[in-house]
Amino acid sequence: DGRWEEETDPGVRGIDQLLANASQLGKGLGTKLVRALVELLFNDPEVTKIQTDPSPSNLRAIRCYEKAGFERQG
Repeated sequence: DGRWEEETDPGVRGIDQLLANASQLGKGLGTKLVRALVELLFNDPEVTKIQTDPSPSNLRAIRCYEKAGFERQG
């Protein structure tokens, strides 16, 4: 039961990720993880779009998603 199910078409997938160990931050692991997940999701022909909604104050997450190819949308 995803919170975007009522708001989007059936081809949209949402992602979220967390690197819990602070010593692993800043090593590009999150970007690698997101890129791999996006590639995996787009292997499904039904997937048309992938979205995420990091907190506006989480600049590290926003940079991670942008480096992985995500674009901000209004």
